[in-house]
Amino acid sequence: MKMSYSELKGKPKTLQSLTSLNPQEFSILLESFELAWEKTLDNPNRQQA
Repeated sequence: MKMSYSELKGKPKTLQSLTSLNPQEFSILLESFELAWEKTLDNPNRQQA
């Protein structure tokens, strides 16, 4: 079963049971991961598998 954050953000109980984080905590963590992911993609020395 494939799920996306856009689906889960409207289902706080499901999000929390999958991540152990409430929606606010997950949102804070998501911001950090998005920034890190963007930095990775912008790195010209990045090697693809």
